[in-house]
Amino acid sequence: MKALPLFLVASLAANAAWFTTSLLRTPGSTTTLDPATGRSSSGQPTLSGSRPAAGATTTTSSTDRSLSAAFKSDDPEQLRDALRAAGVDDDIVRQLVGARIWKKYEARFKALQNNPSVNASTWWKNPDGSRYQGLTKEQREESRRLQKEIKEESERLLGATNTVNQNPWLERQYGFLPTDKRELLQQTEQDYNELIGEINQETQGFQLPSDREQLRFLEEEKRRDLVALLTPEELRAYDMRNSSTAQQLRWKMTKMDASEEEYVQIFDLQKNFDDQYNPSSNYQDVVERDQAYWKARKEAEKDLNAQIQATIGDQRYLDYVMSNDHGFQQVQAATLRLGLPEDTPRKIYSLRADIPDSANSIAADTNLSYEQKTAQLTQLATTARDQIRTQLGAEAAEVILKNNSFRWINELEKGNIITYDADGGQSSKRLQKPPAAKKP
Repeated sequence: MKALPLFLVASLAANAAWFTTSLLRTPGSTTTLDPATGRSSSGQPTLSGSRPAAGATTTTSSTDRSLSAAFKSDDPEQLRDALRAAGVDDDIVRQLVGARIWKKYEARFKALQNNPSVNASTWWKNPDGSRYQGLTKEQREESRRLQKEIKEESERLLGATNTVNQNPWLERQYGFLPTDKRELLQQTEQDYNELIGEINQETQGFQLPSDREQLRFLEEEKRRDLVALLTPEELRAYDMRNSSTAQQLRWKMTKMDASEEEYVQIFDLQKNFDDQYNPSSNYQDVVERDQAYWKARKEAEKDLNAQIQATIGDQRYLDYVMSNDHGFQQVQAATLRLGLPEDTPRKIYSLRADIPDSANSIAADTNLSYEQKTAQLTQLATTARDQIRTQLGAEAAEVILKNNSFRWINELEKGNIITYDADGGQSSKRLQKPPAAKKP
């Protein structure tokens, strides 16, 4: 069990106070119950779900006295026994006893974690987020030792607990593993994160080549440990949740509301690309890229998009492309806030295909003069804005039209026709002026 945050300790302490005042009676006291209301002479309702018999009188029991004494004591074992004897739910027992265990260590943690670099007077500056900021190596070791003591005492008093199941975030990250491996994996990651954090703290924002070498070594060692700990299937499941590819892809998949099957299918394709062109290591030496590299990367990206489209189908691929466009995301947000029809974003984005097609037809019409063509392109731009205003309303439309994703509308008035391909890429063609007549 890790050290509890202070706000949680305060919450549990409040719960304990409520528990004491609501469930306990002062030893030796008696409470007479009103048969008409089921309330005590003090006006308080009884704790039982059923009304006691008329004229009944309750006397503080030995269990109540034990609970009262246990709450006044600093002994977590005494509190555990008294709560269990009273039939309190095990989850509540764990919370209250956990808070009592933490209380024994609170002052020692505070003494270690006072951060001199966090100055309340410089409120406009972000404090360093490192949990070890300002701590010496000896203090960091003491912090880990105290955490270990808390965990051991908690397990001695309450038995081993699966902290993964108690934490939804950890369940998301490690839920694919059996309990024993979850704990080993969590500990492995914590150990490496602490080692990397210590090095980053020592660099003070300026890394030497030797620092990068140490960090790269730790990264490689961590991977070797993961390979040794997990089966190939478990390692793949781990990568789908924790790799750099997963961090980027999860954001895209959320935007398009992807299914689990779609995520898994696209992950494999994206990771193959990333392994070659987006190395996951943060500590590799910078390599200069030549034109041949960028050309090969562009072709690989084209192949990747074609594979994704073939895998999830044309319609879902359109969702994939559009949902990761900033302008489309803004239209989605406006649609949600204003309670507009669900298909509003699609209708607006269909203009980006339809109107440039019309503009290209105008540009290719040999029967029109240059002036006629520019006038018609300007009219297309007006039509696009009017349709967006109709869909979103005037106020929201003005916000949306300032987004760079709708730059293609303004460019029409300048004689520039911007066309988007299936992958969201764009190309531009300028309306050609006729050559000026030669002077005689």
